[in-house]
Amino acid sequence: MTCNKTSFYFFNKIVVLSIIIIFFSCKKSKIENEKVITPKLKISNYIKQDSVSTLVFEKLEEFLLIKNQDFRSSKYWSDLDFEHYIFPYNDIVNIEMSKEGESIYEPKVLELLHIEGTNEYIVKIAFLKYSNQELGIKCIYNLIFDIKEQKFKRILNYNTRNWKKIDVGDIEYYISPLREFNITEALEFDYANKKIAQLFEMESKSVKYYSCISPVELFEIKGFDYIHNMYMSDKGGLSEVTSNILFSGNDSDTYNHEIVHFYTYEKYYSTIGNLSLINEGLATFIGGSGEASYSVLRKKLMLFLEKESIDVNGYLYPYSNDEMRNEIAYTIGAILCERSLRLYGRSSFLDIFYAKNLQEVMIYLNINEANLVMELKNELKNEPIELLW
Repeated sequence: MTCNKTSFYFFNKIVVLSIIIIFFSCKKSKIENEKVITPKLKISNYIKQDSVSTLVFEKLEEFLLIKNQDFRSSKYWSDLDFEHYIFPYNDIVNIEMSKEGESIYEPKVLELLHIEGTNEYIVKIAFLKYSNQELGIKCIYNLIFDIKEQKFKRILNYNTRNWKKIDVGDIEYYISPLREFNITEALEFDYANKKIAQLFEMESKSVKYYSCISPVELFEIKGFDYIHNMYMSDKGGLSEVTSNILFSGNDSDTYNHEIVHFYTYEKYYSTIGNLSLINEGLATFIGGSGEASYSVLRKKLMLFLEKESIDVNGYLYPYSNDEMRNEIAYTIGAILCERSLRLYGRSSFLDIFYAKNLQEVMIYLNINEANLVMELKNELKNEPIELLW
């Protein structure tokens, strides 16, 4: 995943991923901590109490109690959603948890809105924290409840029902009404997707690409009225690699960085969770990060390394809330991938993804804590390699 100023993830990498990444959080169907009990559901006084609302709230409370225990299946969630998205409610798995791992955000239904002409209702939920007379908010999230099926489902299709659909090669675009489709970018992206597939010796991916004008709109179509991550940066995106969905908040129809994750996830599934630096590094090596090209990021890293008393080892972990640290980590990861390419050639440089952890990667690249800065500077003295073209 990528972000402008490299911090947009957030969400999935920080909350699940984070948000992290969506695909890392989905590696197991059972979470390790099954003791999480969602507090009793609260209901806004503005909502009319009748047979419909009673049924919705009953099912919602039951769903919230078990959603963190198994997110590959649920009797409370649409079967079609599981077919389409694999992990359809991953956005709210562990959403009630604090950074310290405590269940402190309580669910409250703010609105129950009937979708005219259907059996469906939009359920608007806030996850709130009450402490010391202060009200804290984690997010406001929308999902749909089907009265006939008595199951919930994701709101993504409803929110994009009026978006224009355009197919370009292997990419199925859904274009926000707020922006104009760029066919030149789309053709370039489809070509890049095929070249990246060749690099991994895989078939090119068929991808759904939601082309949003901003991160705010991106999170809105996913169902969020509010979550802090939607305001962390003016550009960025995320991917749901298990269902081949790419969300772009870049006002653009090309996203080489993000598409890389679809291939690394599938090919290196068993190790990728421990190699976030290399995973983001390769995506940055190929597609830059945010609006910055890899060559620009290399120059910025060189300036950073020229500073005195810099402990680079503290910048080897992406997905922090510090934008600068994320950018440095992404670029260091890219330099390590480029070094692997110089040492081992195109046929073997991706073998670093078979390492069990970052320490093994460093050994493979003849780097240690003592010489890391020197070797990074040596690599930066070389002209950047064009990997795909």
